[in-house]
Amino acid sequence: MRNTLIPILVAICLFITGVAILNIQLWYSAKAEYLAGARYAANNINHILEEASQATQTAVNIAGKECNLEEQYQLGTEAALKPHLRTIIILKQGIVWCTSLPGNRVLLSRIPVFPDSNLLLAPAIDTVNRLPILLYQNQFADTRILVTISDQHIRGALNVPLKGVRYVLR
Repeated sequence: MRNTLIPILVAICLFITGVAILNIQLWYSAKAEYLAGARYAANNINHILEEASQATQTAVNIAGKECNLEEQYQLGTEAALKPHLRTIIILKQGIVWCTSLPGNRVLLSRIPVFPDSNLLLAPAIDTVNRLPILLYQNQFADTRILVTISDQHIRGALNVPLKGVRYVLR
């Protein structure tokens, strides 16, 4: 009896060890997919923020001049050439001074104040078209530059092409 019990116990131990190894590999595989998805989404968001940073530099150059049709056209061209940006707004002493939209229009019904952060997700209630937008801000002396990024582009950046990995903007 003892001779038959040992091979059975060894087989059971090998089976349990194999199942444990497979479970650990599956767990690490899922964890690696989530990390890859997060890395992919973060790279997409960084690309969008890099565009906003470049647009801010153009706006800083314009802020040193006067806001005329040529400068507005330059802001509008900058916003149009960056695929993820909607508008560029230059505020001087808290008042809209120049925008990338004709007639110095602004897509915000209320311009939020967020001095401690460079990014703010403006809710739909604060926008003219009732869609949330991401605001990228930089402050230079008495000039504040806001670059608006459409929520659709942020949602697209969070859309990860990996199976089982999903990020959403709420």
